[in-house]
Amino acid sequence: MSVAVVCLAQTDNLCGESPVWDPREQALYWVDIYRPTLWRYDPATRQTRAKPLARLVGSIGLRAAGGLIAATSEGFATLSPDTGELTALPRHAPDAPRYRFNDGKCDRAGRFWAGTVDTTNYAPVGELFRLDPDGSTHFCASDLVTPNGMAFAPDDRTMYLADSRREIVYAYEFEGRRYDCGSKLGYLQATVEYALKHASLGEKFSDYLLNLAANLPAGK
Repeated sequence: MSVAVVCLAQTDNLCGESPVWDPREQALYWVDIYRPTLWRYDPATRQTRAKPLARLVGSIGLRAAGGLIAATSEGFATLSPDTGELTALPRHAPDAPRYRFNDGKCDRAGRFWAGTVDTTNYAPVGELFRLDPDGSTHFCASDLVTPNGMAFAPDDRTMYLADSRREIVYAYEFEGRRYDCGSKLGYLQATVEYALKHASLGEKFSDYLLNLAANLPAGK
């Protein structure tokens, strides 16, 4: 099967990311991260529109109330597609300028998931956060380098997340009506197993675990 790839808009983006189709407007939105711009493409008219942004935006999602939600270098914000105005949500902000939000995606429950990245030396200090419709922010995972490419299984029981620089795809199980991220025990087990396999830290971490186990109180 052959697939034709067609250039719809010549925008010369430095880092075009987070394409989002808006069924209400029948238009495609995306952002240029490093030349902070919100782009819109209308396939009916073949017209593009660019709105400069006041700060870096790593990803966007649709809002039920209209407009967009954005994960920025300074935290979560609402974004007006008409003006490009960003309105910060006073919940969580990365440690700017070293950290910024990277890729993000809305799930079918209306929550916006986004991961942070260390743009200085790409250390494994990235974290995954979830912004709920009520405005609350929840920490969900850590030890990420470049969180990217989130996707949700058709049955809404699994979220997939790629760590681009590690070339790894993680699968997080959702539980309960709130589809909270992962099993706590499973997360700890996976973290320990990963640490034991780490090329430079595995041996030291193994020694730490052995020492910890040897000094546990009786019955623990």
